[in-house]
Amino acid sequence: MKSKSKIHRSQLGYGSQDTCQAYSRINGHIVIGEGLADKHYRYLARCISEKCAELLMLGAMEGRHAVDFSKVSKNLGVKPDIKKAKILFKPLNDLFMHCYRSGEQVGCLVIQGLIMLQGLNEGLIMIGTDHSNVLDSFVEEFQQSLESAGFDPLAARRLITRSLSLE
Repeated sequence: MKSKSKIHRSQLGYGSQDTCQAYSRINGHIVIGEGLADKHYRYLARCISEKCAELLMLGAMEGRHAVDFSKVSKNLGVKPDIKKAKILFKPLNDLFMHCYRSGEQVGCLVIQGLIMLQGLNEGLIMIGTDHSNVLDSFVEEFQQSLESAGFDPLAARRLITRSLSLE
């Protein structure tokens, strides 16, 4: 039987305090974002019966990601910054739940997309990548999708802008 040895973070270049803090924030966003995706896909499966199996499968996949990233963090000896991540995602989660309770399926799908967009934005910023080109392209495509789904262009832009300005 193989024994799992814990890898010390200094072996992977994670020795500095700044690097540990950055990884803590990134990992916290991933864990919370994946957990919310799991929860939201399961809610969506309840109201979109023709896609129930697919949505449940996606939810389970996202849930596994959350667990896996928690394990990675534990193996590196870095505690995910769950508190900050919950604060970051709370407005979008609240909006998703409002849409779900109101029976607004399209709104739920839009919010799920915004949660992914917020995670992408934060991740790119934290790793120091020039995110403007990637984000601009994604935002443009996402806004076009919203508009083709019947959203007013101004309302679509406000939703996207609001999600990107969350702190």
